[in-house]
Amino acid sequence: MSSRALPISPGGERAPAESLHRVELFGSQLLCGSYEQVADWLIAQARGGTAAVAAHVNLNNCYELRRWPGGIEKSAQLELIFDGIGLKLAAWALGQGWVRDLNGTDLFPIVMQRAAAHGLRVFFLGGRAEIVERAAERARRDFPGLVVAGVHHGYFVLDACDSVVHRVRRARPDLLVVGMGFPRQEEFALAQRRRLGARLIWTAGGLFDFVSGAKPRAPRWLRRLRLEWLYRLWLEPARMWRRNTVPPLWLAWNVLRWRLRALRRPA
Repeated sequence: MSSRALPISPGGERAPAESLHRVELFGSQLLCGSYEQVADWLIAQARGGTAAVAAHVNLNNCYELRRWPGGIEKSAQLELIFDGIGLKLAAWALGQGWVRDLNGTDLFPIVMQRAAAHGLRVFFLGGRAEIVERAAERARRDFPGLVVAGVHHGYFVLDACDSVVHRVRRARPDLLVVGMGFPRQEEFALAQRRRLGARLIWTAGGLFDFVSGAKPRAPRWLRRLRLEWLYRLWLEPARMWRRNTVPPLWLAWNVLRWRLRALRRPA
C-alpha cells in the first residue's frame, strides 16, 4: 500500500504538488488536502464538470466497500474523499504517515459559501422530508445568495425513482447533495448521474441531520481531539456500536497481515 502525490487542480491543468493529492489505501485512490482546497475542487467540478460523483470514504465505508456487491469496481467511478480519524489512523498504521483528512459536515459550509459566491444552483436530496427542508432553510439563512433549486426526501425505492430524477432534472442543479447513507446514495448517483443533469453529485451520508440541527454535533473541544465518534457512540449506541468495533478489528487484521508480509520480504 503506497502513498502517491498526484497533483491536480480544479480545471484539470497541472497544479503545484503542495495542493491536492491522492493517497492509495486498500486499492483506492483517495483525495486529500485542506478544506479550502477540496471545497475549491468541488466547486470547480460543479461549475464545469460532467456528472462527476464525489463520495466521502471513512474507515467504516472502506470496510463496507468489500461487502457492497461490485463495490471495489464501482468505487473506481467515484471521486473518493479521505474522511475521518479511522482512516487517518489506517494510513498511519500502514506506513503512510499522518495524512490530512476531511469531514463532510465541516466541509459543507465552505462549499456552500463558494456556491453562493458563484451563483450555483444546489439541490438537497435525502433524509426525511422535514429534515431536508429544514436543512435547506438553514442553508439559505446562513449563506446569503445561495440558490437552493429544490429539496426532496430520500425515502423512495431506487428501482422506481423516475419521478425523483425528473424533479431534480427540472430544477437544473449544478450541485446535487445526496444524503441517503452509504452505499445506497452512491448506488443511486452512479445509476442516475446522466439523467439527473447535475455537473457534480456530492454524497454526504447523514449531513442533513447535522445541518438541520436534528442531531447535535460534539462539543468543539471533542472535535479538536478527534473524538466526535465517541460522542456519537454515546448518543446512539445501538446504531454506532458495530461501526466502531467491526471496522477497527478488520483494520487491525489487515495491518497485521501487512506487517507480516513486510517482515517476510527479503532485505
